[in-house]
Amino acid sequence: MRAWGKAVRSKYSTTRNVNGDIVSNKLGLWTDNGALGSDGDTAPLLGAQAQQLLAQSVPIRYIQLDPWALDNSAWDPRSKYFPDGLDGFRKQAGGLPLLLYGSFWAPKSRGANSTASKFGLPFVESVSFPYGHGHEQFSEPDPQSAAAFYRLLFQKHELIGYENDFMIWDFIATPAFVSEPGALTAWEGLARGMDTAAQEKNISLQYCMAQPNQLMQTLELPAVTNARASDDNTPQNRHRWAIGYTALFFNELRVLPFMDNVWTRANQSCGGSAGHCYSNNRTDAGVALDLAVSALSSGPVGIGDGPGMTDAAAVQRLCAADGTLLHLRQPATPIDRMFLKLEMPNDGDGVNGVPEIWIGPSIALDDAPHLD
Repeated sequence: MRAWGKAVRSKYSTTRNVNGDIVSNKLGLWTDNGALGSDGDTAPLLGAQAQQLLAQSVPIRYIQLDPWALDNSAWDPRSKYFPDGLDGFRKQAGGLPLLLYGSFWAPKSRGANSTASKFGLPFVESVSFPYGHGHEQFSEPDPQSAAAFYRLLFQKHELIGYENDFMIWDFIATPAFVSEPGALTAWEGLARGMDTAAQEKNISLQYCMAQPNQLMQTLELPAVTNARASDDNTPQNRHRWAIGYTALFFNELRVLPFMDNVWTRANQSCGGSAGHCYSNNRTDAGVALDLAVSALSSGPVGIGDGPGMTDAAAVQRLCAADGTLLHLRQPATPIDRMFLKLEMPNDGDGVNGVPEIWIGPSIALDDAPHLD
């Protein structure tokens, strides 16, 4: 795999500004699925929670806002949760910068409320597909106007990064990208447009639920600094911590793997909607494993604790006092023998499987070579 990575990288001259990316290098507070702030009901508490964490010397350096925060039509903050807009929220949250989220743009069937109408640009439509308890349909910017769309989008708010989620559905559910004439280059055009706008805005991109072909294209997309390598932080995803195999692939593309948000202690109170924060079935062993793997990933680390629930001592094992993440030189990955086993990896409680053995270089010198 390392020989393959070296060969493919030699064909491209892409340089990612990973060192200058706050999301990749600093501790964040996350509201993604599985975090206790993953529901808009907790929005009024989020600013105060950020202030409390900073007062307790928990050095969060940005806040991620999930889809509950912004509508998928004009990408405006939902007034129910942000009556003073995102600028007002940032003031309440100690002035911390934001990582914002986008996916499933409003389809043309929404008429004047479609994203195409709101931005005055052409979009392509997905098919209707089963999703959740019903069906979903969405739109994506036409590849020819993708750069123009994302320029307008990124100008709407002050942000340090953009998380593009559900990328597998963006691709496979949209005929323009998989079955219509020109499909081979259509997705590439959209991805390049997004990347161009991100570079112009000087923000980073995070890919989430991306397919291998989408990740491979990042070899020519400098703004993509990291990508999700795990399932969501929910108890039913017992093996989500086993990201070492994915991390090996990501590392050869020089894309940092992200394990999704992690808790710093078990048995937390939801505070908001119990249906969204998954407070049950957490164990101390599982939380400790999540924290260890997140730190060893060498990618972003985002805590998803509820207000007043963060274990400051656990955070100190993740980052320095200024929030700088304690990264390895490269992500920890399984030793070769791990690829020969037939059993599933053990779950967060260390049962129902075999142990994993990973290795990662702890060299911290600037001139230390990557493992090739």
